Amino acid sequence: MSFVNQNYTNKLDNVFYKIGQKVNLFSKNNPNTQIISLGIGDVTRPFSDKLTNIMVNALLEQQFASTFKGYPPEQGYLFLREKIKERYKTFNVNLSVDEIFIGNGIGCDIANILDMFQDYTPLIIEPTYPAYFASSVLNGKTPHVLNATKENDFCVLPNVVEPKQYLIYLCSPNNPTGYTYTKKQLKEWIDFANKTNSIILLDLAYEFFIQEKLPHTTYTIAGAKKCVIEFCSFSKMSGFTNLRCSYTIIPKAIKRENVNLNSSFLKRQLTKFNGVPYFVQVGAEYVLSTQGQIEQQKNIDYYKNNVKIICYYLSKLKLDFVSSKSTPYVWLKCPKGKSSWQFFNDLLNNCAVIVVPGCGFGKCGEGYVRLSGFNSMENTIKACEEIYKYMIKEKCTT
Repeated sequence: MSFVNQNYTNKLDNVFYKIGQKVNLFSKNNPNTQIISLGIGDVTRPFSDKLTNIMVNALLEQQFASTFKGYPPEQGYLFLREKIKERYKTFNVNLSVDEIFIGNGIGCDIANILDMFQDYTPLIIEPTYPAYFASSVLNGKTPHVLNATKENDFCVLPNVVEPKQYLIYLCSPNNPTGYTYTKKQLKEWIDFANKTNSIILLDLAYEFFIQEKLPHTTYTIAGAKKCVIEFCSFSKMSGFTNLRCSYTIIPKAIKRENVNLNSSFLKRQLTKFNGVPYFVQVGAEYVLSTQGQIEQQKNIDYYKNNVKIICYYLSKLKLDFVSSKSTPYVWLKCPKGKSSWQFFNDLLNNCAVIVVPGCGFGKCGEGYVRLSGFNSMENTIKACEEIYKYMIKEKCTT
């Protein structure tokens, strides 16, 4: 028996940490060179004056005894949960506020949810957000991995899965490929989950980017409230990457082995979580207001336009890539059979542009890189021009 959790001795490569090391070395050797990041999915658009003022005023309430706030509720302030409930009503979905949990980011929420499960097999479709695999391994589990590739249009359905109980990770729109499941495809996963007594953990971090007539939630689909836990975030659509605010939906109808998962997660939060700051939740409430949504849509449209710019330059080079109208990312196949890290090094050293090696999203991401539309339009254009000039010079086209 070991005193220390040996799962934490497992080798887990963090692609973003490794990128940081390489960029720091490049900056040290090239101190006068401007580096442009089309890499990590951080945002660049500032808050609106209205959103900023609302959060500042909420923070200023702390200087008066009559409006001072101490610890926030572990499940989140009622005013924000009511606002989220209203948003789901626009999708014709009725939720109880007790089914909504305010958190400090999907990365934390989707790892913390594992506290509720003991003997389970994680089912992960790669390439995807690397935290699913890492958090499962740190929890002592060996994930069953399915590969989403160009050959299956980056879409995997349960007809290729052995019918047994899983903890199923789905990400739609997918990070990094951008693939977004249709209602029919989600119904297949929901039916599979209910048939096998599985649970679906649905990452909807990019739900606000969905443009086509595709589902924003699974709860419009029969059976979803018995097996799907949804995770949503204010980070990408509202620029809360620094402030940290998210929400998790756990329907009360989800039960396994006579255990209600909603009640279990509430116990978990009451024990291990001290809530999200008041002023942040006040800002999140405004974001979901009519005016707030208008402001956020402008930012989303801005980032989507950057994606169009990236796609324009890659199309001129006749490179092999995928994107969609519902994603802030571009999934690019490396030219001339280069590995993900080889192409990353090429773009960093010759263009001073950062991308994310696809192998960081899973083994089948090898040979790809992810480009992000989250920078400024000016930087996006400049980065694309540098990539274009370099690729033409090196004849790195299809």
